Amino acid sequence: SEQAKIIETFDYIVYLPSELDIHSQHPLVVTMSPSADAQSMIHEWKPVVEKHKWILYASKRVRNGVPFDDLLAMLVPSIRSLFSLYPVDTNKIIATGFSGGGMMAHFLAYKNPELIAVVVVNTGMIFSDDEVTLEDMVRSEQTNHIRYPRDKIVVFLASPNDFRYKYMKRDRLFW
Repeated sequence: SEQAKIIETFDYIVYLPSELDIHSQHPLVVTMSPSADAQSMIHEWKPVVEKHKWILYASKRVRNGVPFDDLLAMLVPSIRSLFSLYPVDTNKIIATGFSGGGMMAHFLAYKNPELIAVVVVNTGMIFSDDEVTLEDMVRSEQTNHIRYPRDKIVVFLASPNDFRYKYMKRDRLFW
C-alpha cells in the first residue's frame, strides 16, 4: 500500500495522503496560519485529508505583517504549480486559515475567484481596514453589486469569546 508523502519546499509543504489514486483528481486544501506555521496546519488537517483523500498545501510564507498583495504574488503561482505535479481537481480548491491566515484565505478567494471554490475561516474576518476597504471588498466597480463572497461556499468558525467574533458576525451580512 502507498504511504503518505510529504514534499517540502521553501514556500510550502504538500501532504499527499496514503492510498491516493493518482489516476483521479482530488480536492486541494490550501492552508495558511498567521505565523507561517505550515507544520501546525499539516497536523490539524492531516486526519481530514487522509479520510477524504484530499491533497494538502500548507504555506510557509503567509504570515501577519506581510502585505496581502505581496503574499498573493508568491501564493497564486505556487498553488498553480501543483496542477502539473499532482492530481488536483482545479474546480475543488479550498482556501482555509486561522486568524490572519483566514483573512488571507478570504483575500485569495476575492482576488482569484476562478481559483478558489470554498473558503473555511477560523477566527478571521473578511477584510482589514489596513488592506482593503469594505467598499473595495464587496462591491464590483462596474456593477455595484455585491461580488464577494457570492458564488462561494464560505464557512465561518468562531465562538462569542473569539476576539474577532463581532467582525465575523458582521461578515454574515454579505449574504
